[in-house]
This record gives sequence, structure tokens and C-alpha cells, in this order.
Amino acid sequence: MNDWYRPTLKKGPYNSSTAAAVKRVQCLIDVRAWYPQPLSEDGEFGARTDAAVRWVQDCDETTGGVDGIVGSNTWLDLYLPDPDCSL
Repeated sequence: MNDWYRPTLKKGPYNSSTAAAVKRVQCLIDVRAWYPQPLSEDGEFGARTDAAVRWVQDCDETTGGVDGIVGSNTWLDLYLPDPDCSL
């Protein structure tokens, strides 16, 4: 799953092509992961996005643990979140 559509992402600056994937992460967190504080879908993987990714990883008990890195397991949790994580 580590391809142009779902690349491995982590906190830091991104170029215009990768920023689209960061926006996708932010949208999935807002729409599907029931994160309590909506994110700005700006394509920047800053502190708020990092905290939200860690929240998803913790709530969904992502394989690999809570590390703030959006890899294949976290992408899966973003597309198929644990319904018990809803508020």
C-alpha cells in the first residue's frame, strides 16, 4: 500500500504532490475517525495532525503502535476505523 496514493507520511514539510496525501489523511480523520477536534485540511503534517494520527493509532490499536507515522497499517485504520472509537 506504500505507493503514490498512500505513501508513508510523518510530521514534517511536504511538497505539493505529497501534500495531497496529507490532506487525504486529514479528511479521513475528520470524516471517518471521529476525532474530537476537526483538523484544517491544509496538507501540512504539523503538530495537530501528528496528535490526531496518534489518537487514531491509540484508539484503533494500530499494529506497530503509536508512532505518528502513517504507514500501511494506519492507512487501513483510517479507511476502516474501529466503531468503538466513536465519541
